[in-house]
Amino acid sequence: MLSPALASAAEETFGAPVHDGYGMTEVTPVAGAICARRHLHIDAGIGLVEVCDLGTGEPAEPGALGTVVATPLFYPYRECMPLFRYDTRDLVRRLPDEPLTCEMANVPATSHILGKADHVLSTGAGPVMPRDIIEVLDALPGARRVRRPPAPEPPRPGTPHGGRPPPRSDPGVQLRVARPARRNVHYI
Repeated sequence: MLSPALASAAEETFGAPVHDGYGMTEVTPVAGAICARRHLHIDAGIGLVEVCDLGTGEPAEPGALGTVVATPLFYPYRECMPLFRYDTRDLVRRLPDEPLTCEMANVPATSHILGKADHVLSTGAGPVMPRDIIEVLDALPGARRVRRPPAPEPPRPGTPHGGRPPPRSDPGVQLRVARPARRNVHYI
């Protein structure tokens, strides 16, 4: 997620405009752009993109939080992918049912990405979105200062892995990756 503070810092550092975008390829290529009013406009030419209620999975009410759900309708993807609906768990707010007044008003829109639905903090004052935390931290002076780590030692000739022990794989990694992926797939 690109915060306004980080975008400003990048523009200042590189001397060029910075634009925010959205993309996914889990089901079918889906792309979006952020307009000047910070709406996420999603190109739905390849299928149906919906904002669905977090609890019910039904279309979210105007102004409500929901997740981006994609249904591929474009022929090649329907033939080669067994997925019918994919819940990205990307959290957005459905915009009110009124005409848009931004430069991309002819493309369907939601709020910008607020974070992943599984990363929302519940507090007594209401939910705290990951974007809220990122924007506060990015706005702090010096929050984006980065220290370059020291360069690794060059490998010693004739020794595997430069004399370091070989990398080991964790047998639990596949399970930790596969479980969340299965939760996001809905078969009809």
